[in-house]
Amino acid sequence: HGYVFAVLYTAAFVRWWRRCRGDCANGPVYDQLLQYWGSLPRSMFTLFQAVVGGVDWGDLVESLAELGPLWLGLFVLYIAFCFFGVINSITAAFVHRAVEFGLNDPDTVIFNNVKAKEQLLERLACLFRFLSGGSGLLNVDEFLQWHEDPCIHAYLAGLEIETDDPTALFALMDKDQDGLIGPDDFIDGCMEFRGGARCLDVALLSSQARALQEQYGGLLRRIDALHSVMTAIGSAHAVPVGWRGMEHGGCQPTLLADS
Repeated sequence: HGYVFAVLYTAAFVRWWRRCRGDCANGPVYDQLLQYWGSLPRSMFTLFQAVVGGVDWGDLVESLAELGPLWLGLFVLYIAFCFFGVINSITAAFVHRAVEFGLNDPDTVIFNNVKAKEQLLERLACLFRFLSGGSGLLNVDEFLQWHEDPCIHAYLAGLEIETDDPTALFALMDKDQDGLIGPDDFIDGCMEFRGGARCLDVALLSSQARALQEQYGGLLRRIDALHSVMTAIGSAHAVPVGWRGMEHGGCQPTLLADS
């Protein structure tokens, strides 16, 4: 765009000089116009100086006033376009790049993550105090009642804690299965089950798998105990009653079970 404006101003100077027919060739205005707009390279350099502050705008406006108000207004439009359009866009690009670089910095990422986790823990602690009414404990009935509240449901959804089965969520938080959860159980559960319904479903499957594993282990222990009892009973009913005769130069004890 600078080249186009330079061509226009150079042409305007030539037209002004022809209109004067050389009568103004020795005046100070002519010297200014010739210095700033006398040729295409001079016009381009003058526009560049006007943008970066290499020349006073007052000198340029004084010279352009001789060319007519149209060229003076066009110059103001050019300066406004450069400052508010081009320069601001370039500045915004540099600032955006600097912000991206700062966000990708490892120290900044760690700091932001730690800060976000602290804020989340504080929000969860405040939420539990509100749900429990300051008592420090929350039972399943209170939890289900609060979960049906649209505001609480939306708040939990904003924390990425969503479930269609609040009873199962409470059971997962209730580690000791006493029907009550404290602030630590609530906060730890919310932190563990964040990530939407899929994360909670995985947690439910893991809990069910642990329960089945415990039941299977108990069943194996009972089977082992029963096997030990049966072995002991069989050994107690086996008694020696005599020896077989000499066979092949040896003897063997014979065990007969009581009937």
